[in-house]
Amino acid sequence: MSTHTNSGLQDALKEYLYTPRYLDVIDSLTPTSIFRFNASETGIVDLFNDNSLIFLQELKNAIIRIKQQSFPGIDIAFEFSKLTVELTVDENVLLHDLSPKYENSPIQFVCEVIGMDERKSHIIETYVVCPKCFTEEKMVADFYKKVPKGYCGNPSCKRQLMEPDMSRTKTEYIQTVLIQEPLEQAVNNSPVIFTAKIYGSHIGKVFVGQKKRVTGIFKSIVNTKDDENDIVIQLISMEDLDLCDTLLPSDSEIEDYKRQLSDPKKFISKLVDSFAPEIYADDLYKDIKLSILLQLVGGVKTRKRGDINQLLVGDPSMAKSELLKASRRLTQKSIFTSGRGASAAGLTIGIVELPNGRKVAQAGVMALCSGGHAMIDEFDKMNPSDRSAMHEAMEQQTVSIAKAGINLTLPAQTSVMAAANPIYGKYDLERNLAENLNLPPPLLTRFDFIWLLVDVVNTQDDTSKAQHILSSYDMAYENVGMPEDKLMAYLNYARQLKPTLSKSTHMKLISVYNSMRSKSTSESITVGVRQLEAMVRFSMARAKLLLKSEVDEEDVMEVTKLLKSSYRSLRIDLDKGEGTTQHMITENSSKDYVAKQTWDNVAGIEKKLKYRDYINALSEHPKFDAVSAEKMWNSMVKECQIKQNGDGSWEKTV
Repeated sequence: MSTHTNSGLQDALKEYLYTPRYLDVIDSLTPTSIFRFNASETGIVDLFNDNSLIFLQELKNAIIRIKQQSFPGIDIAFEFSKLTVELTVDENVLLHDLSPKYENSPIQFVCEVIGMDERKSHIIETYVVCPKCFTEEKMVADFYKKVPKGYCGNPSCKRQLMEPDMSRTKTEYIQTVLIQEPLEQAVNNSPVIFTAKIYGSHIGKVFVGQKKRVTGIFKSIVNTKDDENDIVIQLISMEDLDLCDTLLPSDSEIEDYKRQLSDPKKFISKLVDSFAPEIYADDLYKDIKLSILLQLVGGVKTRKRGDINQLLVGDPSMAKSELLKASRRLTQKSIFTSGRGASAAGLTIGIVELPNGRKVAQAGVMALCSGGHAMIDEFDKMNPSDRSAMHEAMEQQTVSIAKAGINLTLPAQTSVMAAANPIYGKYDLERNLAENLNLPPPLLTRFDFIWLLVDVVNTQDDTSKAQHILSSYDMAYENVGMPEDKLMAYLNYARQLKPTLSKSTHMKLISVYNSMRSKSTSESITVGVRQLEAMVRFSMARAKLLLKSEVDEEDVMEVTKLLKSSYRSLRIDLDKGEGTTQHMITENSSKDYVAKQTWDNVAGIEKKLKYRDYINALSEHPKFDAVSAEKMWNSMVKECQIKQNGDGSWEKTV
């Protein structure tokens, strides 16, 4: 039974709708729009329950009354007689669920701004004047934000097209932006992208990289030539969203975790066993899994970056990609991509061309994942120019572009986890890391930890690995550790903590750092401050993983063990001082370096040599024999590094 008269209910609804949130929506309605209204909102649900029979009709009448105020010279009740009003419970629509059924209708959704064009203006009100008889007429933008063309009514002017008087014209800003579905809502990790328009007061409040909850109108731009219409969403209201709803453990679960932390080593072992249980884990893989968990938790950002970067290097079929995918499943804000398809445009900032031919800047993976993680498989397959774009993103944690008249810098506080394969198929232990990967040393130094996974034949390990793989095909196989959603919630909770460094921890870090530097070999560059900073980040991450408020000496010592394990995987023993990070990534003492030096010595001033002279000289070096010297020569010929002259001598091509 209705508790309000029709006019009373209409007045109440008009008062409720008379807010900026709804006025912008109503102002954007067209005669064929569908207005969807959430009747379960606080303040309106009682009105609906008490007046359900007449609610929809009076809601439409209230909308028409508000619309009439903006267009006093038009019979809005007649023009909007076909306006449809529907009730909805869930007002949020996922971008990948948008379809033509929403044509000319308000919709609300969450999106990320990934690109924008420059500001423009459009006419909202003007006076048009006949250039012949100077008759003038006032013109106002219609429901579609277009000013109709005016034709002179004077018979002698023969429907002369009237021209706007710009001195009496009112305009407002308009801007084109690219919006993308949030990563956590995307299907198959493939977010959809739409072109959108923003108007008036919203200009200057929207920036690339922002996450917004917006209300917009789904529209098609008619193309009579191709019979295929472009889709544009007219954004009419928006609010900032800082972060997605983070999955966190309940209070009772947190208390239970704190009780389990009475034995920290056992608890960490449980976390490691819960991460990617389908991957067989010997001692090395357990250390890798732990380092990945620490990366997902991250360090503490100060004036230095707190995000951790790691690189997995090794032979094929060593589960590098699976580790990256398993990490992706434990994060709410991350993107998994491959180096084969990733370019500088896709990773940092790119220039894209809109349908109208204009070029706009578009944020890439590193900017969109700011505050999250980027998993890049086949890191070695990217072009050199593309990889160079990662230098700024991984250390300064910003991405910049200055081309085509566009100057833009975006935050990229993104943790990078990358995997790479050797260029020779299998890792050559006689070559250094940079030569095996064909990656520049400056980029390799951006990674805090580098892990080398070599496929070594070992009957006992191979049997254990085979048994573990076969057990995963058993239908009764279960993960005895924490479920993925529980592990994700725990990592999210630990990530929020901000432990501090005590004075004793400072002294311990300095002691460990000095010890590593003193054991560095004299023939290679010593351990630098990058390794010290990596130890600080991992120590803070371990303290966060154990829900500590302060980093202690135990965290430093455990991270030191992890660091030494990473070096051992690279065949470097820090305890004995047999090499350092720079030794593994530079070309000193490598076979390529020896070949280059031998060539320079034999060629001399003329820079020419005989084939046999070079082979004999190279074979005398401890790293070569006659067979390997021939192999090196053939490699240089195949790669067109050297060429033969007419007199039978050889010289370098570059």
